[in-house]
Amino acid sequence: MKISICSYPRLHFSLIDLSADGYRMYGGVGMAISAFPIALTFEPSQTTDLSVLKLFRFNDIEIKTLEELARSVMHTRSLKRGIRLISSSPITRNYGLGTSTRIALSLVEALLILNEEVATMESILRLSGRGGASGIGAHTYFHGGACLDIGRRRDGQGFASSEARGPSSDRPLVVGVTAVPDWPLQILLPRLPAVSPEIENAYFSTATPLSKEAVHEAAYVSLFGVFGGIASSDYPVFCRALNRLQALPWKRGEISLHGDELLKIIQYANENGADAVAMSSFGPTLACFGAVREAGLGVIVEKQQIINTRPRNAGREISLA
Repeated sequence: MKISICSYPRLHFSLIDLSADGYRMYGGVGMAISAFPIALTFEPSQTTDLSVLKLFRFNDIEIKTLEELARSVMHTRSLKRGIRLISSSPITRNYGLGTSTRIALSLVEALLILNEEVATMESILRLSGRGGASGIGAHTYFHGGACLDIGRRRDGQGFASSEARGPSSDRPLVVGVTAVPDWPLQILLPRLPAVSPEIENAYFSTATPLSKEAVHEAAYVSLFGVFGGIASSDYPVFCRALNRLQALPWKRGEISLHGDELLKIIQYANENGADAVAMSSFGPTLACFGAVREAGLGVIVEKQQIINTRPRNAGREISLA
């Protein structure tokens, strides 16, 4: 038996509560999109082999980490079959689209199904260890659409990325889920270097805690503006709120990590047809709602990729053969 799982990216518009003494920590708002699907095909194996990922610039350490995840799941659930990745569609990574989460969830889900185990959302998330800081990617993997999460309980630790925090028994709590209207959307992939994990964690260390005022505005804009605009199909409110969210301290700082080149692209998009522009996670992917005139973009950043897409209101697709 073979299993193929096709998953779709998420746009993560911003984290919310990064204050020193708030009720909870993290929280966020985001949505799934249809562009850049990843189709992974697995088969049972006596050993665990994900070496196909070398074709997509995964290094030995990254592959070993995923293989160790699979072996950990096998040990925890006393599974008899290992897993081998036999093929993959092109993988767009290091752009802030949640690729690592999608691959890890697909791996765990495929491993459980190939061993004829019940694979629930809860068990897959627990075994994968993903979603330590945000519940957006984990939720959209299964269901698509837009969601709002209110973070996780405070644990006395400082703020860090999901990868740096590692597995946790307490995951973010998703409190709002809704379908996204069929709004026009362009994804811009600037050919800019990705923010390294070291720089990400340094930013968490230096930019937090945020002031209560900054957190309160982020929460209001995320709930009443971004999520509320989606849920009520109010495009003007959504766009106004999304633009405001990008200008708040946390997101403004994330964008600044990419320097003046990304700021020039954002400015061009805002001045040439975009109703709202948002960077996903640590970027550099930009989501542009509305139709951006593309003629001048190549002058700003050479060889960037521009994709016309739509929001996605369904989760991953699974097929067995």
